[in-house]
Amino acid sequence: MRVFLTGGTGFIGSHVAVMLLDEGHDVVMFARNPDKVSGFVGHPHVEFVKGVMDDSDKIEAGLQGCDAAIHVALCWGNTAIDMLMNETRPSVFICEAAAKAGVKSYIYTSSEQAFGDPRPFRGEDVIPRPHTYYSATKAAAENYLMAIAKQYGIRANVVRPGYTFDNPAIEGAGPENNKTIPDLVARVKAGEKIEMSPNNAVHATSARNVARVYRAILNSDVDRQIYLAIDAQKIRLADVAQKAIELSDTGAELVLTEERGDVEPDFDCGKIECEFGLTLDSWPHMVERIGYCLGQD
Repeated sequence: MRVFLTGGTGFIGSHVAVMLLDEGHDVVMFARNPDKVSGFVGHPHVEFVKGVMDDSDKIEAGLQGCDAAIHVALCWGNTAIDMLMNETRPSVFICEAAAKAGVKSYIYTSSEQAFGDPRPFRGEDVIPRPHTYYSATKAAAENYLMAIAKQYGIRANVVRPGYTFDNPAIEGAGPENNKTIPDLVARVKAGEKIEMSPNNAVHATSARNVARVYRAILNSDVDRQIYLAIDAQKIRLADVAQKAIELSDTGAELVLTEERGDVEPDFDCGKIECEFGLTLDSWPHMVERIGYCLGQD
């Protein structure tokens, strides 16, 4: 399969790219800086299209002859109009351009932030109630995607990752955006006394497990669906700190307090298990991540 991919030199996108290559696909990688990730340069199954999200002609040209398209890249804006023009508009354009180019399958990377306001138990059918420009742009792009899919008959689906962590997929790829785990491990390396509630837990998912959801969608016939790419079980930050202490020799100490702590609302992650047989367990990858962070200068 020939797959057009945006964001392939970034964090999640690089893991998706590695997954696609491991599956034997040819990847047309749309990137601002093709030389950023040396491991992809010169790869026999990687073709680069250099450009930015405003380069409509280059995007349209890169989509020609592709069987599938996966949009992972994220652009940003500080105002509502900026976010609309920088993120929503390109996301909608790429989807419609893919449909016009005859692409059969399109996957859009949204976020659990599309839910907006926190609610006790969130599943894919919960109606978005945006509370930030980021949640608004993701929810809006999802809606346009569903309409384009219906109008053009393209098979289109949405992946909503949450807090995603992992070691680099390949040298030079973008780092994870959330620094919760690296910062916690850094405190262990510094030999600090770490006080926290045993209830502090996050739905942390490894990028490799997120890539498994893209693979499942790509290899299926599902259409106009939204899928949470999130572990069903939360990871306790106290367990992360304790594992880091066990793997290091710094004299750091973990002290559990009686505070309630920060408790994230739950997600209903059963859809990927029901439809694809996927149950994501990222703790083994978390242990690898802790070891990697401990080894960094």
